[in-house]
Amino acid sequence: MSTNKKKKTVHCDRISALPDALIHLIFSYLDVTQVVQTSVLSKRWKSLWISNPYLNIQFHEWLGYDVGDYSWINGNFDGDEFKKFVDRVLLLRDGSNIHKFSFECQCYDDREYDGANQIGFCDWGLDQMDIWISSVIRRNVQEVKLQSLDISQSTLKSLVAQVKSLTLDAVRFEKVNDSESNEILMSSHVLEHLKLEDCDYNSYRELTISAPNLTKLMVIDDGIDYDGGTGSCVIKICAQNLKVLQIEGDMYKDYLLESLESLESAVIDIDNGDDGEDIASCLANILKGLYNTKSLTLSATPFQDYAEVPNVLNAIGLSFRNVRFLKFTNWRAKDCMSAIVKLLEKFTNLETLVMVNAEIRNWTNNSVKVKEWGAHLLSPHLKYIEIQEPDPCENGFKFLQYLLKNAAGLEKIVMAATSTQASETEKLLEFCKRLQVLPKASLRVKISLTHEFLSP
Repeated sequence: MSTNKKKKTVHCDRISALPDALIHLIFSYLDVTQVVQTSVLSKRWKSLWISNPYLNIQFHEWLGYDVGDYSWINGNFDGDEFKKFVDRVLLLRDGSNIHKFSFECQCYDDREYDGANQIGFCDWGLDQMDIWISSVIRRNVQEVKLQSLDISQSTLKSLVAQVKSLTLDAVRFEKVNDSESNEILMSSHVLEHLKLEDCDYNSYRELTISAPNLTKLMVIDDGIDYDGGTGSCVIKICAQNLKVLQIEGDMYKDYLLESLESLESAVIDIDNGDDGEDIASCLANILKGLYNTKSLTLSATPFQDYAEVPNVLNAIGLSFRNVRFLKFTNWRAKDCMSAIVKLLEKFTNLETLVMVNAEIRNWTNNSVKVKEWGAHLLSPHLKYIEIQEPDPCENGFKFLQYLLKNAAGLEKIVMAATSTQASETEKLLEFCKRLQVLPKASLRVKISLTHEFLSP
């Protein structure tokens, strides 16, 4: 006699079975508002958020709006409610460590939009910010990102003394009182990565970064709509183990770079409008501190726009014997190529040269005689040249003619273009044909046209 056995279906709660480390990794991609909401997914998840080592608080997420959506501005909003929310998040946590803390307001600045002070964005108060930051510091936080907030010197001092990675984006440095020093001091033996972007230095006159274990530093000012005080602030950098340096945007009053003997890569692109003397002085001071770097990216704009820049560099006798990779951005083939040619002789061991044409292209035949550039020495080690978005003008042709004639070790020239227009492609093909028949110092050199950028 046969018996029919009913198979039991076992429902496995796979979400609850996930290990804590994996759940916390999922949480790291979410705002804390969303993390708290995940408690409804599983009983086990109900309390996991209080031990989440990745704490990401985003003001716009709490409001329920997308970044850049300011339609809430005329609504009934009480800044105290957001403060209470942040207080509860920090208070209800267990005693576990916080690895990464990100606090992003990312709304608008009170100097651009009316009513921001009344609404409460950014101006939570220095004391309140100190309480919040102190709370995460007590939990041994290692990585911090702050955005669109005010911060005091005491809070900053506590941060840099502990964290390994710090990002300050649109942060405004505020004095507690008028007797406070005019210097912002970031002194740390643990800080490894530091990014300062669009910060407001307010009434401070000096920014000093002294961090012997710092390996990566980014100082960026994208030219936001208000004056962040960079033009009145001197920046001093002392970092013996710094390997990567990036300085871009509106320039500071001056630069002092010391003890950068470990530097491997630097990107420099500063601008200040139309004061050639100031930009020449600042560029000279920056470049003097980059003597040991192996890879250097420079904006060609100041060298081609201001006669003071190449003149100052020539006067101080800079030399870059360690640079193997050199990249010029915003290069314009039809303008003042003599400054670029003169600059190349300072890179005596250069192996790779990359030229990135400016986005605004005006293909004209602006003829300049090669002999006006003078007889400059090129690195005998120069093997590879890449021209990104080449401009087939006569001046660009003469520049490459000069390189072919003087680079004895040259092996390859790549013309990398992204344009797919037939007329532009025809001009570039004709341009390459003309280069092929020119006299060459190197018998091994090959010239090619591609629609892909080959260099990093």
